[in-house]
Amino acid sequence: MTIAGSRAVDELSLVRDVVMARAHEAVKATCQPWPRLRDTITVLLDEDESGLNIFRLLPHAFIGNKSEDAHLVGTVSRIWWTGAETLDDLIDGKAADHHGPAAALIASTACITLIPELVVRAEVQDITLRELLTAELLSTSLHSADGQIEDVGVLHSEEPWRTAMHAYAGKNGAAYGRDLVLTAILRREPPHRLQVWRRFGKLFGVLRQMVNDRAGLCTPDNEDFINGTRTLMLASAASVTDLTGLHARARTSVQARRELLALLFSAPVADVYNGKVHALRYKLLGLLEHLAPAPDRAALVRSLVDASTGAALMSAEVFR
Repeated sequence: MTIAGSRAVDELSLVRDVVMARAHEAVKATCQPWPRLRDTITVLLDEDESGLNIFRLLPHAFIGNKSEDAHLVGTVSRIWWTGAETLDDLIDGKAADHHGPAAALIASTACITLIPELVVRAEVQDITLRELLTAELLSTSLHSADGQIEDVGVLHSEEPWRTAMHAYAGKNGAAYGRDLVLTAILRREPPHRLQVWRRFGKLFGVLRQMVNDRAGLCTPDNEDFINGTRTLMLASAASVTDLTGLHARARTSVQARRELLALLFSAPVADVYNGKVHALRYKLLGLLEHLAPAPDRAALVRSLVDASTGAALMSAEVFR
């Protein structure tokens, strides 16, 4: 995966370090009366490798690396994602290092539901603005929870793409959309513009989840197959061929997982999926024109979209 221009990578990498430092300080300040919770969340922040993901710095890509608005949103987002990633690992049965699963569960729940609101209340003095921000945090967490619940289960033959897209818009897209809406609220964008920002963020989040799904196919454990995750690539394949039984067997059968993997990389199935990836890219670029950021910022955002598109595409050459 590449992003056009090393300057863009350098800028977002620098922002990432600033955001992580601010997240640590925010947890230290908000959790000062509760040292065990503070220490557990601090460990989770350090362990969460998703903090290296510069694609989650979308507000900074849009409005620049020195914006205090973007830094606040980035701080809240970093804490929220640490909770979401930790909870996802616990659901998948992964061990929690340096602390028990019970402590990790409690701390991750606080990261998702409580700490971000405390950070906003501490840093935003305008009451009306603060209430708009906290309402957005609450609704996004509920949307994400709904998407996570819908995400796991046996693939159904009726409207698989619509069902999977709805889940993706919640479990991953909602958080990206939230970050752009929070930024737009802080910058006092007109209310009618908020939904455009949200739509761009949601679709970009869906594209990023497609990147994660594609990368997961190159790992030996086939975790998504074992967990029965209803990915968009499976939903797309279901529009070409009936794979309901194969998807169900793949949870417990190594041979079924091999057959399913070969099917997903086969030309007829991969071509349909790649067409959907490109269609998503075109939608994002159309929204980008409507949002009309400064030319240098638009170029950076477009490079994030293009890099994500390339990483999401199915290529038979890498299938083994």
